[in-house]
This record gives sequence, structure tokens and C-alpha cells, in this order.
Amino acid sequence: METKDTKLLLVIEMLLALCLLLSNYSVYFVSPNLFPKVLRLVVPVMTGVAFLAYVIFANRYNYKLPIKKLFIISGSYAFLMTLFLGVNYFYYRFHLLHTVLFYYVIPILFIFFGGVSFSIYRAKNILRAIVRMTCLLALLSLFFWILAEVNFPVDDYLFIDWGSKHNVFGFYGLHFLAQEPAGFFGLNLIRNTGLYAEAPMFSFVLSVSFVFNLFYLQKDISYRFRNGLLLVTIFTTVSTTGILIAFLAIFGKFIGDHHKFYTNLSKRLRFLIAFFGSFTLLIGLGGILINKLNTFQGSVSIRSDDIHAGFSAFSKSPFFGNGIGNLHLIKRLMASYRLIPGGNNGFSIGILEVMVYGGILLLLFYLVPLFLAVLRKDYRDLFVMLLMLLLLSLAIVNEAPLYLFVLVFMFCKEIFGDRTSVYTSSTAVD
Repeated sequence: METKDTKLLLVIEMLLALCLLLSNYSVYFVSPNLFPKVLRLVVPVMTGVAFLAYVIFANRYNYKLPIKKLFIISGSYAFLMTLFLGVNYFYYRFHLLHTVLFYYVIPILFIFFGGVSFSIYRAKNILRAIVRMTCLLALLSLFFWILAEVNFPVDDYLFIDWGSKHNVFGFYGLHFLAQEPAGFFGLNLIRNTGLYAEAPMFSFVLSVSFVFNLFYLQKDISYRFRNGLLLVTIFTTVSTTGILIAFLAIFGKFIGDHHKFYTNLSKRLRFLIAFFGSFTLLIGLGGILINKLNTFQGSVSIRSDDIHAGFSAFSKSPFFGNGIGNLHLIKRLMASYRLIPGGNNGFSIGILEVMVYGGILLLLFYLVPLFLAVLRKDYRDLFVMLLMLLLLSLAIVNEAPLYLFVLVFMFCKEIFGDRTSVYTSSTAVD
């Protein structure tokens, strides 16, 4: 049963979800004309507002909050991060404001918010808010993407600083054509970038929401519609990473849903299903890879050079890293043709950037939720975190607020949430 309080919480959750989604390099957050330094504060401020609303709600309805546990965890995190960054600073004088915001303020706020959300059984609601808001962005993008495909004239533009400073054209400030058309299995399609500075960032947001919806939200009347909408939109981004994540997520969901049925079959049938299932998976992955090689040959060669430059930089200081934000070291190790004026010197592999910046120690921070899922033998969470690790390995999302939120949320799920609080409506106020 919904009350005025729960309706207010729903509004706050939707606003937080919108801030989380747009903060992942949307055109508005990378435009020099729109005060990007101020916009960086939108996520922590909105998270703080949501946390306070949850606390007031908990006190009003007599929920017991794990305040002591939250302070112990956040205090331990702050202490360990201070030690790490203190050593890391000797390697490279990192940007203090960005580092404090991303490695202290936002994670600690997410810890408090996540812990309280599980304690008052609102965890599922914030996931639902993220998925719903992404679906709204997806619907909007598909409408304008179709208009762009039929050469409907653009009527707006925005100046952004992404790769280089340039104008991106779009429709009414609601959709932008930020990248050139690309080939996709023989078709030449406009890349659906939505409100983002590039298609891979939009694909990242869509992929995370697709995984959340597929694995954690209830199968209500709109469940399949949401899955279909997000999946179609992922394909229109022409992002190999997004398509790969979606393909693996569907395969993993199918295996999980039919595991008991599979184990009850005879050995011969299990072998045949495993053989043909693996064959189908390989064919699908092979098709995605071949399309990538045929369409984005320049992208493949750049990614190969990124791997070489990333590992070379990582090997210089594998334990503590070379300093947060020390992208200059990676660029010095890139192929010379990428460093000339107009060359593509952007780095594209998030997990290698983490390793270069902070070495093995910083990488462990990103792997904590995965380790906890292993310890709890929660195979659903383990598979989801493996998908997130794959995203980190194929895209530069290591400092995307949404990725950080996923890490902390999954950490809180293992620490504060019981195994049903995300999936089921266990209270009247859920």
C-alpha cells in the first residue's frame, strides 16, 4: 500500500536514478558551457538527499538501521583509502578535488545509502527506478533515432569537450547525433547515442539496466517489454561491448532458470544440450567479433595498442600503481601515429586504467563485491559481477558514477541485504 511518504520516496529515487544515468558522460555533463565542475556534485548531493529521506522514513516507521555497522565499514574504507592514496600521491600529484570526490565522498555516501535501502526494503525500488528511467531514455532515443534514419533535419546543437572540443547536433536538446554512422552486419546505421557523448557510454547505461532488469526485478506485466526495449536500443548503438554483455546475460539467465531441469536429464541429453548450447554461444560470439573486425578495424588496432601501452605502464609499478589520473604515462607508451595532431589518443580499457593508476591494490577495490559473492556462494550475484568485470575490461567505465554505484550496491547486498530483500516485496511499504 502506497502512502504519501512512499510516493515522495519514489520521486526522490527517480531523480537519483536520472542523475546517476546522465552523469556517465552525457553531453550535458561534458559541455564546457554547462558548468561541468558544478554538475559533478549532482550525484553526491542527490545521494545525500535520498539517504536523509530514507533515514526520516525509517524513523517514522520504526525501522532499525545498522548505523554502527555503516560507520565501521565506511570508516574502515576511508582509513584504507587514505593509506593507499597517501602512498599513491608520491608517484603522481593527482587532482585533489576529483580524487576526494570520487574515492571518498561518493563511495561513502553510496555505502550509507545502500545499507539503509536494504534495511528499509527499498533496494528493489532504486533498481526499478534506474531501469524505468533508462527505459524512458531508450524510448526517447529510439524515436529520434528513427527520425535521424529518415533524414529528418536536426534543429539544435551543443558544444562538448569529448576527445576534442566540437559541436554535436541533435533534436530539441533531447537527442544528439554524437558519432558517425557505422556498419552493422551489412547495414549502414546511424549510431544511437541518445543523450551521451558517444554510443559506448549509452550502451553501458543500457547494458547495466538490462542486467538489473533481467536478473533482479520481478516478472510483472512490463518485464518482457522492458527487456525487449533495452535490447533493441543496445543494438541501435552498434556497440559490440553492449551486444556482447546482453548476449551473455541472456545465456546466463537461461542456464540459471533451467538448471534444475537440466540436472534431472540423462547424461546423454545433458551432453547434447551442453554441446549445442556451447556451439550456439560460440557462433554468436564469433559473429559479433567478425562484425567488429570488419566494421571497426581501426578500433581493433587501437584497442590492441591500448593493451600494450596499458600493460607496459602497469609493469612500472604493479603494486601501488603510477598515480591516480596519470594518463600521461599511458600516452607516452602509445604508438606514435596516435599522438600526432588529430590522432586517437584516448584510452579505452577501464580495468587496465585502474591497474595503471592504482596497481593491484586499487584493482582489489573493484573486485570486492565479486569476492563476497563467491564467499556467499550466490551464483546469481557472481555472474552479474563477472558481467560487470567484463564491462570494465572492454570499456572505460572505471570512473563512471553508475559503475561505482553498482559496485557499492552489490557490496551492500552481500553485507546488509538478506537473499530475498531485492527480489520480493516483503513489506507493505515496498
